[in-house]
Amino acid sequence: YVTVYDDVCDRDPAMLRRLAKDISSRTGLVVIALGVEEEAVTRMIVFDRGGIVDEYASVPEYHGPLPPGEVIALRANPVVVERYTGATQAAVRAATPVADAPGDLPPARDLLASLSAVLGLSGSEHGWGDAPADGDVIRLGR
Repeated sequence: YVTVYDDVCDRDPAMLRRLAKDISSRTGLVVIALGVEEEAVTRMIVFDRGGIVDEYASVPEYHGPLPPGEVIALRANPVVVERYTGATQAAVRAATPVADAPGDLPPARDLLASLSAVLGLSGSEHGWGDAPADGDVIRLGR
């Protein structure tokens, strides 16, 4: 895997989604966008060739009420995640809890660390500002 950090994406989750979609669309590769929103919600979006194949939000209705189908759709699909990452379905289920409020879950950064470990991804413990400078990291600055 290659980890990409972007200063704008650190501040705006919509830009993270857009960057991940663009990279996946243009390269034809699987891209996993991981992040913490407002220190309250852990989010994962799996893209394949630019299309969303799975999405997870630890507090689906954090930004407001959603139709019931969308709330269900924001739960990680362990079968899909296993197919794309090799993570076991049981481990994915354990790493992607969902609640009605952030206080009902462990801290969002802890959830992100657990999910990253299950997916076999590194680098989620920091953002653009403190990203390491090594061969597996790309830092975009705007």
